[in-house]
Formats: sequence, structure tokens, C-alpha cells
Amino acid sequence: MLYQQGRFDEALALLDELDQAFPNSPNIMFPRARCLLEIGETNEALDLLDELALHHQHQEAIKLKIEVSDAMITLNRTVQTEARHRDGPTPEQVKAMRSSSHAGSVPEITGSKAALLIVALLLVIVLLGLIILVVAN
Repeated sequence: MLYQQGRFDEALALLDELDQAFPNSPNIMFPRARCLLEIGETNEALDLLDELALHHQHQEAIKLKIEVSDAMITLNRTVQTEARHRDGPTPEQVKAMRSSSHAGSVPEITGSKAALLIVALLLVIVLLGLIILVVAN
């Protein structure tokens, strides 16, 4: 009755007393797990559901554990997706960056261009070294 009225804390307190009087009773453990879920004590609820599933083969507990696990996976994916969207540029910003051409901007240097620039710079250094040797003699 307390559970159906949304008075989960009160229901849980009563179930805790019953659990002390009748430990490991599936008829107490399962409602406790449901109350714990309702008040946000997910880990403790999952522990109870695991115990019910493993030691009592409680079918409702198995079903609820699967539902909660699926919901947690979905929530985790949603949070990750929102974080990617929040932290990165919006699609409109990406489109604007791709289509904008800034006058005087530095051109993109790919790996092969960078290698050619390094070789050219090394040749200039070698030539300068040779010039210095010739002038010094």
C-alpha cells in the first residue's frame, strides 16, 4: 500500500524491519529492491536483484534486473552522445568552417608537403655552410 502511494521511504523502512525478522525472504527482498530503485539506490537494488536471481531463481527479479540494466545502458549512451554534441562544434558550425575561405589563411600542409619543406630547408642549411667555408678560406 505504501509503495502504491509513492511513499517509498516509509515502505522501505517497514520492509527493513521485516527483513530483520525474516532474513533472506524473497517476498521481502523483491519489494525492497523496487523501493530502493524508486529512491535512487540503484546499486543496492541491483545487489538484491542479483541475490534473488542467483539464490532464489526469482523470475520477476531477473526480469527487473534486465530492464534496469537496459535502462542504464541507454542512459549511458544518451549521456555520452549529449557530451559529444555539447563539447564539439554544432553541425552548423562545422559547415560554416568548411565553407568559409579566409583571405591570407595558412594553407594546409600535408605529410608529403611537410617532407619536401624539410628537405628544402636542409639543402639551404648545407648551402649556407658551404658558402661560409668558401668565404672563410
